[in-house]
Amino acid sequence: RVVHPQDRSLFESEVKLLIKLGEMDAAVAVLRKQIEQEPTNVNLVFSLGTILEQAGRPTEALKAYRQALVIDADHYNSNFNVGAILLNEASDVVRERNKLGKSNEELKKTEQLDSRIDQMLKDALPYWEKVNEAKADEKTSLESLRYIYTQLGMDELAAATIERLNALEE
Repeated sequence: RVVHPQDRSLFESEVKLLIKLGEMDAAVAVLRKQIEQEPTNVNLVFSLGTILEQAGRPTEALKAYRQALVIDADHYNSNFNVGAILLNEASDVVRERNKLGKSNEELKKTEQLDSRIDQMLKDALPYWEKVNEAKADEKTSLESLRYIYTQLGMDELAAATIERLNALEE
């Protein structure tokens, strides 16, 4: 890469090799350096997000995906991954809430978590709607939207989404 810095295939091979070797931090560093050279390359920024996510760094991945969306608000994979991370985080909080009992203190905690879950689902919603706009028959986005609409009490949208899901299965 030193001799041929503009050779894209060498850069891509280096990143793939580093990932294969489990050298995620090194892969991230190489990718960040390339992004400095091409800051508006949405695919590079998205790739950074995927590597960070694979490395177990979802907060940093989310930041990269959102940066990709600043470059291209319609970038399908970035919208999908942001929606997925936010929905997964909400699901983690749902599991935490479901472990609570019925004491006054736990009921108070349940209310707080319910509020937090609602906000997290509201945060995830526009990303899933964007994904669905791009691919109207994509089952994962429809299932995610059905869940979010149902949990947020958006009954008409939930019912319409269920109809669309049922139509896909026919």
